[in-house]
Amino acid sequence: MSAARSSATEFLEISQFRVKRNNGEGKRLANEGNFYLFVLTPIRVKSNRLWFQTRIGGSHVRQNVEIAMKRRALASVATCWKQRLTCLLCLDSPKEILAMSLVERLIEPLRHSPQLPQAIAILQAQLESERMRRDQFYRDMTPDQKIEFIDGEVVLHSPARNRHLDVTANVLQLMRTHVTLRGLGQVKSEKCLCVFPRNDYEPDIVFFGSAKSSELTSETMKFPIPDLAVEVLSRSTEERDRGVKFEDFASNGVAEYWIINAETPTVEQYLLEQGEYVLALKSGTGTLKSQAIAGFAIPIEAIFDEQENLRAIRSLLGA
Repeated sequence: MSAARSSATEFLEISQFRVKRNNGEGKRLANEGNFYLFVLTPIRVKSNRLWFQTRIGGSHVRQNVEIAMKRRALASVATCWKQRLTCLLCLDSPKEILAMSLVERLIEPLRHSPQLPQAIAILQAQLESERMRRDQFYRDMTPDQKIEFIDGEVVLHSPARNRHLDVTANVLQLMRTHVTLRGLGQVKSEKCLCVFPRNDYEPDIVFFGSAKSSELTSETMKFPIPDLAVEVLSRSTEERDRGVKFEDFASNGVAEYWIINAETPTVEQYLLEQGEYVLALKSGTGTLKSQAIAGFAIPIEAIFDEQENLRAIRSLLGA
């Protein structure tokens, strides 16, 4: 990208905890007490400092952070409180920024803060409280519930709509047929509680390869992190499916994640690259080829249409 300036484009120099316009004037990012998100693209380096071009701004931090990650841009969340600015990602070295993981970028400001011990104490107390609630969650859960433990809270799911159930069943039939015929592992649906370091999820469909499948027994109730996960969107779950689950799945090595919209109808296929998801496909037609399940390729229409689903199953069976 060219570094030439224009009246239509604003460039920002970030150094330490200061944000400056290209004319040197200070920039107020938000009204007192509000949050503002910078999504920035590095365009050049000068005097060991990075210059950025603004790309997206907004007040909904979580949503815009997700957009930033999908676009592989550098996200910097800034808080303006009583005219004091705190930037979470303000490093002088571009190599440092590009080499950092998401977790490292999040904790970087705390590492140099005199309040680090207090922050650690707060986090430790929160994790201990969550651990106790999670142990209780494990004791109380029953096989007939669709229930998750997310961000320290128990999430009990309401019954799904018929269209949601049909789409889930279509994907399950196709995936299970292929995996079972070729001995590639196991496919589970609905009440399969997958245990992550902090949270417990029951995705609509999960695939475990041979290695993880070998750990499962007839009495397993707490399952490992899957190799592939599928979520069929609903109004009550879309924010989590695109938010905390999206981040958690990527951070913990779920190699492939499908998000299916039964209403549109479309499927989004995300593949894991260097710890972050990259959108490989978003479509309502064509062929969906899995990377996590060897040789698994299906017509996208077979996810949404019963007759197409039957034809695809016959093809998998070699009929």
